[in-house]
Amino acid sequence: MVMWVVHGHLAGLDPGKWEELLADCSLFTERVEYGEGPEFFLDLTRLPEPEAAVGELRKLLVPRLGERFLASLAGNKLVARAATLAQRAGLLRGEDGVVVVPPGKEADFLAPLPLAYLWPVEPRLRERLRLLGLKTIGQVAELAAEELYRFFGPEGYRVAQLSRGRDGSRVEGTRLAYLKYRSPWEGEADRERLMAWCAAAAVYLAREEERCRSWGRRLELIFFPEDGLPLIRKREFNRPLLTAGDLRAALERLLPTALSGRLNAVAARLGPLVPLLLGQLSLTFVGLPRERERLEKVLARLEERYPGRINWGGRWPASRRERMLAFFDPLRRWEKSEGEENHAAG
Repeated sequence: MVMWVVHGHLAGLDPGKWEELLADCSLFTERVEYGEGPEFFLDLTRLPEPEAAVGELRKLLVPRLGERFLASLAGNKLVARAATLAQRAGLLRGEDGVVVVPPGKEADFLAPLPLAYLWPVEPRLRERLRLLGLKTIGQVAELAAEELYRFFGPEGYRVAQLSRGRDGSRVEGTRLAYLKYRSPWEGEADRERLMAWCAAAAVYLAREEERCRSWGRRLELIFFPEDGLPLIRKREFNRPLLTAGDLRAALERLLPTALSGRLNAVAARLGPLVPLLLGQLSLTFVGLPRERERLEKVLARLEERYPGRINWGGRWPASRRERMLAFFDPLRRWEKSEGEENHAAG
C-alpha cells in the first residue's frame, strides 16, 4: 500500500479556530497532526482518491477558516512539507494547486531545493553543511553516508537518509472531539437516497457514542457539491442524544427542502464529545435512559423487600453542592423533593 501524507498550510488561520480545523480534517482521516503555525499533517493512506479529498477540504476551509490553502501530497512528511513550502515561496508552478510527488521520486524532487527545506535537520547542523560549501539538498545526497558520519557523527546517517527523501516518521494522530460519517456520492441530490443515508449515518453515530462512552451536543450535516462551496447545516442540543432514532430524526430535519445539483460526498459530524464522567456523580443520570430504568427496577424490588429502609437520591433534598453542579453542568439535573416544593410554595 502506498502511503500518502498531506501537508497543509492555511494562511490567515485564527489560532482560536484550531478545534474547527481539526473537526473539518476529521471528515477525511483520524490521523491529524499539528505543524508549525497554520500548518498541519494528514494521513490519507486509506482513501482511494486522496487528491480529490484535498480539493474537498480546501472548499471546506476557505474562506470560512482561512484566506488561502496550499497543500502537497507525498509519501512522507519531509517531502510533503518541503513541497508546500516551495509552492508558497513560488519555486513551483501552479500556486494554488495540489502538489503531488509520486512514489519513488522523492529524492529527485528534493535535489534542487535549498538546505532550508531539509527541515527535520536542526538549524545548527544545516549551518555546518553550508560551511562545507553545500547549497542544495541534492549536493548533500551525493555525499556518502560514511563521509557524513565522519563529519557529524551519528547525526550524519540521519542527514544522509533525509537528503535522499527517506523519512520514516509517521503522522501522530490527535485525539478528535468529533464523530464523523462520510461517504462519496454519485449523481443528483435525491431526497429518498438522502433519507436512507441519514438512517445509516444515525445508526453508525449512535453506536460510536456508546463505544466511546461519550456524547455529542452539536450535529452537522455537510453536502459537498461538484460545483461551489460545501453546504453546512447545524443543530444544537440541550442534552446529548443517545438513540439512533433521535439522531435520524435530527438529520432528516436538517435536509434542505430544495437541494439540487450533483454531489461529490455527504458527511455528518457529531460533537464536541462529552464523556460520561461528567454525569457519574448522579446515580440516575438522565443521559442513560436504559440504565436509569434498570436501576429504578432494582431499587423498587429492594423497597418491597425492606420497607422503609431504602432511601435514594431522588427522595433526598438536593444539596447545595448538587445544585451548583447542576447549574454549571448542563448534563446534570436535580429534581425538587416534596419537602422542597412545599417550602417553595409556602
